[in-house]
Amino acid sequence: MARTLIKIRRQDDPMDLPYWEIFEVEVEPGMTVSDALEAISRAPVTSEGNPTTPVLWDCSCQSGLCGGCTMVINGRVRQACQVLLEEFDGPVVLQPLTKFPIVRDLKVDRGPMLAALERHSCWTDGAGLGAADGPMSIAKEEEELSVFLDCMMCGACSESCPQVNPRSSFSGAFVFSRVIPLNRSRAGQDGAGQRFAALASKGGVADCAGAENCERACPRGIPLVKAQAMLSWDTALYSARRFFRG
Repeated sequence: MARTLIKIRRQDDPMDLPYWEIFEVEVEPGMTVSDALEAISRAPVTSEGNPTTPVLWDCSCQSGLCGGCTMVINGRVRQACQVLLEEFDGPVVLQPLTKFPIVRDLKVDRGPMLAALERHSCWTDGAGLGAADGPMSIAKEEEELSVFLDCMMCGACSESCPQVNPRSSFSGAFVFSRVIPLNRSRAGQDGAGQRFAALASKGGVADCAGAENCERACPRGIPLVKAQAMLSWDTALYSARRFFRG
């Protein structure tokens, strides 16, 4: 049976320095990167025969639906449960997402994404949600909007975006996929003004540089470039109305 090397960037604690460890795994047909990580965790011994600690990473559905196992695989942001080892001729190099705080090894803290959603009021209290109200009914009735509800909050769009960096306050394109369904639902109208105000402020939609990396990286194929264009127009109208109303 074929064997391959898995090189993993590890970090024991958020304050510790990162280091690399290499593992060797037997490649079975249909084996994914996530399967390889599970095999390593069951027997955490490096390729040199040194015992080590199990590798920590996020995983849940193993079906590409939760986004938890999103990481950088051979330089590309991908979901570990969807990447076959058969794709690679040489070693497989795994690194955590770089745009989020490290928890340990390949596990990161996606808390900044939740904070961004809070800044943009991306929620409703559920009041009045019924058969004809709210984002869930829109998902069933309007295909154009339902696609935006597929966001898993995996962080792939932020990882691939050059504007998401320590020198920028840009929240990330995932916010767009949450704002659009809310602003176009009756249940979300009460907070629409707050969302537009946030989008019009520093770190909002105007700070998107239009690299379009987000849409290429999105594992769900969400049209984030279209979302940015839609919200740019909506936000401009909102700002114009506020200006002329004084």
